[in-house]
Amino acid sequence: MQNSLSRPPLVADTPRIWMKSILSLPTFLAAALLSIVVTIPFLPFAAPVKAQFRFEVTAIAAAAGLPQLFFDVGRGINEADSARETLIGGSSPQKLSFALPAGDYRGFRFDPLDRAGTLTLRDALIRGPDGRVVRRFEPGDFIAVQQIATRTVFGERLELVTTPGAFDPITELRIGAPFTLRSSLPENLRALVIRVVPLTAALLALVWFLARSLARLRSAWIWLAARPGRAVAFCAVFAVVASSYPVIFLGKSIVSPNNGTILLYEDYPTLPGGRERATANVAGADIGAIMWQHIPLSVLQHDAVLRDGELPLWNRYNSTGTVHLGQGQSMFGDPMHFLVVLAGGATWAWDVKYLVAKWLLACGLGLCVLRLTRHLPAALLVAFAATFVGFFPFRVNHPAFFSFCYAPWVLYCWLRITSAPRWTGAARWCGGLILANWTLMNSGTVKEAYM
Repeated sequence: MQNSLSRPPLVADTPRIWMKSILSLPTFLAAALLSIVVTIPFLPFAAPVKAQFRFEVTAIAAAAGLPQLFFDVGRGINEADSARETLIGGSSPQKLSFALPAGDYRGFRFDPLDRAGTLTLRDALIRGPDGRVVRRFEPGDFIAVQQIATRTVFGERLELVTTPGAFDPITELRIGAPFTLRSSLPENLRALVIRVVPLTAALLALVWFLARSLARLRSAWIWLAARPGRAVAFCAVFAVVASSYPVIFLGKSIVSPNNGTILLYEDYPTLPGGRERATANVAGADIGAIMWQHIPLSVLQHDAVLRDGELPLWNRYNSTGTVHLGQGQSMFGDPMHFLVVLAGGATWAWDVKYLVAKWLLACGLGLCVLRLTRHLPAALLVAFAATFVGFFPFRVNHPAFFSFCYAPWVLYCWLRITSAPRWTGAARWCGGLILANWTLMNSGTVKEAYM
């Protein structure tokens, strides 16, 4: 009879063994450390200084307007220390949210409208970086200063009626003694715990799942190793999703008008019908070129081809007329650009083009490494890392984005030509080289593409 001490563990005991290894101290500490590192950029103290707090108030106005909140943080009331919101006229209540920096506050001035009208306010408060209410204001705390005909309190609501012909009605917000808005250590610790605990649990669950799926993962690796080109392509897809998840899953856009570009109006929102005033911090990147030139040109191309049935040879809207084709910037010869043209320059089409271009970069570089080294792990590492290079936060959405992303395919075609066993294969890759260079030359830049 077989000794029970020498028996292999029963299948039923396997999950228990996996669980024991996963809940070991090193695994738990590694998951917790990674969770903390990932969470730090989202803590209150790491928020942009100019938008750590929010002043919120619910408003109703029959006509649209542009309310403005001024805050005195030691420099008096001035335009630089203020925030605007867009009030949509109608009978439905709208929550207005004004960004406030951390600092010492000595007073507030609230301009409820930029024209004559009637405005009803309620639920005025300040929220901290973690969403908690820091301070509440009563309807009676709003004091009429200028061009306010009547100020009436109805319980929790305040009704303000401006004088006829008003163009700059003003109220002051009574705060009593000066106060300070800063994220405290308990707030940061609370935010850290709220984010780290579920993230650590999710990482442990992922480790458990991967451990349970080890045999399947090994089989998948064997399958991919036998098809290295597909492995690189799949890895590039994963890298694009990991590096661009706000665009793919969270409704963000690479060509959002709130990236910080002044368009039709000098203040946000800079386009008709816009409501969002929050802007992204692009750290000085050149985000104007695509918004001022290439997106309008894609609309012009759509109208010329699909509405007028002609080639977009001329741009009548710039400098009393400029050549549209042959100047290296219109992107009209880029095969990927035709999706944007067909969509009429729609934001989603531009985002798709940016994501596909990033995939082309990752896949092209990975295939070049694979062709040169015949080492799949190195190729996968390069393909994944390519989508996180510093070029992307440096350029964000500049047209050079496409020139940079298309460039590896010129090199890859050359590598295939030099290693082709027959002249027919070399000829096919010569055709690919012509296509890659053609696409690169029509990618929307001159300096970057031609260099």
